[in-house]
Amino acid sequence: MTDEERHRRHLSASNVSQVYKGGVESVLHVFRDCPAQLGIWVRFVPRRRQQGFFSKSLFEWLYDNLCDRSSCEDIPWSTIFAVIIWWGWKWRCSNIFGENKKCRDRVKFVKEWVVEVYRAHSGNALVGSTQPRVERLIGWVLPCVGWVKVNTDGASRGNPGLASAGGVLRDCEGAWCGGFSLNIGRCSTQHAELWGVYYGLYFAWEKKVPRVELEVDSEAIVGFLKTGISDSHPLSFLVRLCHNFLQKDWRILLGLLD
Repeated sequence: MTDEERHRRHLSASNVSQVYKGGVESVLHVFRDCPAQLGIWVRFVPRRRQQGFFSKSLFEWLYDNLCDRSSCEDIPWSTIFAVIIWWGWKWRCSNIFGENKKCRDRVKFVKEWVVEVYRAHSGNALVGSTQPRVERLIGWVLPCVGWVKVNTDGASRGNPGLASAGGVLRDCEGAWCGGFSLNIGRCSTQHAELWGVYYGLYFAWEKKVPRVELEVDSEAIVGFLKTGISDSHPLSFLVRLCHNFLQKDWRILLGLLD
């Protein structure tokens, strides 16, 4: 979500780029027009094509370049284009939400990643015995009448690394009943997910919700909550805290988001 979109949704006070402080941060700004991206594009895009490249609208620009079948140093331009966009979004988010790490040579870094991605894709294409990828659609389903659904999740940047968790509560009509988010510190992803479950249960209990459908997207976490965990496991303390809530005088249904 760019600063322009965050501002439109009243999630921030300004739509100006937090990185450069010099213009509205739209999707096109992040991917193409910000100084960090501009310095890379002019090194890859031939000068004769730059006027057209920098004048197109967002969807026209994306479509034309992702469908471009030309090559640059024997690598498809569409692959180069996609990797540069990936780098731009990663760099932007790192500056805003993570550590501000400087890249000594952005063009060299991108070129190395382009080669790596192209080789990986070519290698997978040559392997004919691999199983086909199966697409699994994930959607949110209303809880039963009289129930409140609690969805929680957690993530760790580095696993272990800086972690956070959050959750939302919605009733049988999908109406917002509450939500929470928290910074945890440094821990693993499973640790963060369990903290999300704990605070989700705590939040629902404080709101005196009598019937709760707890839904997470991790089979391992659901297994911990249903079957327990050994005392020697590093997550045993958190699992016990969650079990204390599960055993209280209310009805809890555990489910996996699918």
